Amino acid sequence: MAFDSTKLKTMLVLPLITLLAGSLSAQSVTKNGITYSVLSEAASTATAQAEDTSIKEADIEATVSINDKDYNVTIIPFNAFKDCDSLASVTIPSSVIMLGGNAFQNCTSLKSIDIPSNVKNIFTNVFSGCESLESVSIPDGISEIKEGLFNGCTSLKSVEIPQSVSSIEAKAFKNCKNLAQISIPAAVKEIGDSALYNCQSIETLYIPQNVATIGSNALDGMDKCSGFYVNYQNSNYKGDNGVLFTKNGIVLVKYPAAKTDKEYTIPESTRVLIFNMQSFQNCSNLEKVNVPVNMANNLAFPGCNALTDVNVASGNSSYKSVDGVVFTADGKELLIYPSARAEEYTIPEGTETFAKETFNNCAGLKAVSVPATLKLVGLQDYFANCKDLSAINIADGNTYYKSVDGAMYSKNGKVLIFYPFAKESEYIVPDDVIMVSGNAAADSKMKSVVTPENLGTIGENAFANSEIKSATVLSNDSTDGSIGAKAFLGCDSLETLSIPYIYAIDSLAFGNCKNLKSITRDIVGNPSASAFDGVDTENCVLYVPAGMTAAFRANECWNKFKNIEETGVNAINNATDNAESVSVNGNIVSVNGYKATVNVYTTDGKLVYSGKNGSFSLANGIYVVATGKKSFKIAVK
Repeated sequence: MAFDSTKLKTMLVLPLITLLAGSLSAQSVTKNGITYSVLSEAASTATAQAEDTSIKEADIEATVSINDKDYNVTIIPFNAFKDCDSLASVTIPSSVIMLGGNAFQNCTSLKSIDIPSNVKNIFTNVFSGCESLESVSIPDGISEIKEGLFNGCTSLKSVEIPQSVSSIEAKAFKNCKNLAQISIPAAVKEIGDSALYNCQSIETLYIPQNVATIGSNALDGMDKCSGFYVNYQNSNYKGDNGVLFTKNGIVLVKYPAAKTDKEYTIPESTRVLIFNMQSFQNCSNLEKVNVPVNMANNLAFPGCNALTDVNVASGNSSYKSVDGVVFTADGKELLIYPSARAEEYTIPEGTETFAKETFNNCAGLKAVSVPATLKLVGLQDYFANCKDLSAINIADGNTYYKSVDGAMYSKNGKVLIFYPFAKESEYIVPDDVIMVSGNAAADSKMKSVVTPENLGTIGENAFANSEIKSATVLSNDSTDGSIGAKAFLGCDSLETLSIPYIYAIDSLAFGNCKNLKSITRDIVGNPSASAFDGVDTENCVLYVPAGMTAAFRANECWNKFKNIEETGVNAINNATDNAESVSVNGNIVSVNGYKATVNVYTTDGKLVYSGKNGSFSLANGIYVVATGKKSFKIAVK
């Protein structure tokens, strides 16, 4: 059997990590905010860790006396100084040989640290979240930059990596936004997933000859990088004018985001772009791309906001382009609409669908005309960040959709599917609409909304983060109706709200509507306890029908409002003599056919009954029965 050094190393190290993760020993001493614990009696070794997270300075001793015996401090264990956010200075003695996982994680005040040359093992996430750390030198002999080692070190400007390192693991330098340069040692064979993700300040990257694998998203977010340069002896990758390819040229791995060229022609040998690495992500100068005949997979240009044209070579079996816009070869699916194209676009007849990312970030797009052939269901998410879009126009012959004044509905007009972001109006939802779909008007500039009386459902996030100042949500007596979770979440401009009869109000439906001043409500209904979380319930006034304060106070959601005011006896004043679905037999009153709450008042406005359909007993007299928007006079004899 061949000797496996990796397995031997794992057998030796894992028990040690397990030991360090728990209580290391009952034998310990605390000095200057640092607790030293015996690690090995036989070897006379000890560990050092913070007594608590309030420590500001850690001058770790090389030798410590515990129970009159001297021990060498060799280990800083797992979580030793984790979350010590006031820790600004650390001195590690030369006796230390290992830094355990998460040892200094989230030490947000730590600006620099010297790691002694005797340290041979630095485990995962040791400096993760040390957002003030500016520089660090890793000692020679370290073989791996472990997973997440410097993840989130946003102030890190320089790091010295020794030539002994052969692997840079996943997320090792993720989100090191100020890291301007990094020298990858010649021995490195692996650059892990997201290893350099969002290292926004690196301008060039040199890849040495032994790198065999570059993980998913490893080079994404390097928005100032103008070139990737590869050692000519590398057998797995090559650079071509700063663009990174696999050695055979078949896969385009990464186009530098800051490359200054305005036009780029993908080489004829290239067939694939790396999907997870987003080969052309955030290429801010790129205006035109020419795609070869053999390109077959993962064509995408996210964040390329200057792009106006993508031209596909004739004969490509996967793609075709029409006036710089990319479709599948059969023309049935629209795939790429370049972000910087014209303000208006007419999707060609014959197009049946388009990809979810097709129109993302088309900031200047103002109007889209949809052909009769389009079958795609649900469009709101397909225009993310198209903040100037004010109209979707549907061809008359489309059997799935129709448009009314630039808004998009189901063909039968019963569902509002999409209200364009930039459409500013006081919007009265058409009478036929019974449902507002999820996200339909989220992030829009709509100023006010009034829904029809037969509305049944408002979907999740339907109006979230919109500019609505007032909303009136009505609901038919024959349906309970519901306002979905987060439907109006984050509507900072919302001041007045009328929701008289709609029955159910889901979690965070009006969450963080911080400027809401008044709510008008006729029934208690079934609101989630969190429906109005983030609303100023100390000052927002809840208006309820006469005699209903106690019923609203008994509800967990409504009881949060300090000010509940009764609005008078409108139900009494407006009562008719035509008592629909109400019968009186002696002192027994029966109410049927309504899902809304039934309230019964005396003629002077005193509430004497509140409940659902059914029968109940009343004393002789004249009463008003109110349910939903209707009220009737009855005589009990």
